[in-house]
Amino acid sequence: DGALWFADDHKLYRSNNGSITDVLNVSSQINEFAFQGERLWVATSTGLEIYSLKNLQQVTFPYLQVIAGKTIDHITADGPNRLWISSGYQLFNIDAVNQAMRNFGSEWLVSKFLPAKITRLYDKEELLLIGTDHGVYEYDGERIRFNHFSEKYGESLDIITANDGSQWFASAYGVVRTVPGSNEKQVMEMIVANSRPACLLSDSEGVWLASSVGLSYYHLSGQLMKHYSSSSGLINNEFLPGICNVIRRAEDS
Repeated sequence: DGALWFADDHKLYRSNNGSITDVLNVSSQINEFAFQGERLWVATSTGLEIYSLKNLQQVTFPYLQVIAGKTIDHITADGPNRLWISSGYQLFNIDAVNQAMRNFGSEWLVSKFLPAKITRLYDKEELLLIGTDHGVYEYDGERIRFNHFSEKYGESLDIITANDGSQWFASAYGVVRTVPGSNEKQVMEMIVANSRPACLLSDSEGVWLASSVGLSYYHLSGQLMKHYSSSSGLINNEFLPGICNVIRRAEDS
């Protein structure tokens, strides 16, 4: 229905037409959530919880028992039938229609970076992008490959697609965007060189970056247009990494 949903540690809220409703209270820590069809999937510190969007009653599936009690750090929907979840360094694929789950294990990780941790999952049409504490991997349905350009930027903190189709990557040591129609990568100007990105949000004309030094707005071309800092009333380090991951629209599935 296009409503905006967001979460804090234990509650899910729904905002529509200017009003905010407390819709769900979860006993475990909420890490992320996703919509798929008529269901709400919630990744928590003690497992995966699934609810019907019609009545918010919890639904259980025997095939998911193998991950019962596991901390689920990240979740993303991949089309109408499939989801991806992660727990630590382990990656899982869920086929919601055939009620099957595949564990990709950790063999796909580059050995020199072990031990490692998945920090972000992002579905990009034909690709799954996997953010980790040492860079970004991509899965094309056959193989998982490491994007070596991402290594020098360190831990992957957020990934989005902007309105022009460009991919934006926020990492510990900077923000990079892809240039549509080419293999070129553009490094974004940061208002403070050693500031740490937190997360990204896009709108019709650009991209917002929350960081340790405030809030910056970039044009779709990558040009830094505005910056709001402590002089604007913001508190340094107010934005925490991952904060954008607990905001979703109801049609995001």
